[in-house]
Amino acid sequence: MKLIALLSMFLLASCGTKVEGLSKAESFTHANILSGRMVVGGVVDAVETMSAKTGLSYANSLGAQIIEERPAFKVSNASYLVKKLGRKSYENILNELEMDGAVSEASIALMASKASGVRYVTFARIEANEVSNDRNETSDTDSQGNETGKKSVVTTTTRSITVNFRVLDLKDKTTAWSGLISKSEQEESKFAVKSESGLISLVKAIKGTGETEDDKKYPFPKAPGLKGVLKQAFNGFADNLPEQE
Repeated sequence: MKLIALLSMFLLASCGTKVEGLSKAESFTHANILSGRMVVGGVVDAVETMSAKTGLSYANSLGAQIIEERPAFKVSNASYLVKKLGRKSYENILNELEMDGAVSEASIALMASKASGVRYVTFARIEANEVSNDRNETSDTDSQGNETGKKSVVTTTTRSITVNFRVLDLKDKTTAWSGLISKSEQEESKFAVKSESGLISLVKAIKGTGETEDDKKYPFPKAPGLKGVLKQAFNGFADNLPEQE
C-alpha cells in the first residue's frame, strides 16, 4: 500500500506545468516567501501594444492565481507598487521590462528603498502570442466505430502563448526565479460535408475557387481570448512556486 501511495504522489508531482530555462535561487524558499512579502509588479507585452488598464487587469489575474495555489503567501497587487513608487517611476520599470526583458539594477534598488517590507516582486512578459488555423476532413463513425460513409470537416483555431516570468529579490538584489511557460487553447467547429459531382469539383479546381468556398462553407472558429490562455500560464507559474518542505 505504501508503494502505491508513493507512486501516486510521484505521478501527481510529475503533472506540473513545464518551465523552460528555469533558474531558481537557493534562497527562494517557501519559508522565505512566508516571512517576507510578495508583490505582483505587472504584466507587459513584447508582441503587441498593451494599455495600462489591461496590464493591471492581467496583473490582478496573476496575483489571484498565486493566492489560489499558495493561499498562505502574503501577496499584494500592482497598485501597491504604483502607490509606493509613483506612477512615473512604476511605468519606467514596466518600459524597461517590455523593451529589454529585464529590470535594471537602479530600478531594483528603487523598489527596495520605496517598498519596505516587500522582498519579492513578480513580473510577467508575453514573449509570443500566435493564432493558427487548421481544417481537416474526417470520416464519421457509428457507436461501434464503423464508418457510416458520411464525412465531416473539422476546423480549429488555436492561440499559443509563451510568457517569461521573473521574480526579483529586493533583499539580495538578484533574480530569485525566472523561466518560460507556454500554454495554448483551441476552439473547434464541425460541419457535415455535402457531396458534389466530380464535374463540379473539377470546375472548382480549374477556377481555383475551391479553397475560397471552403472558407465560406467551413469557416474557422473565433480565436480563444488571450485572457483565458494567460490565466493558464499564470496558474502554471503559481503551481511551480516553492511548496512547504
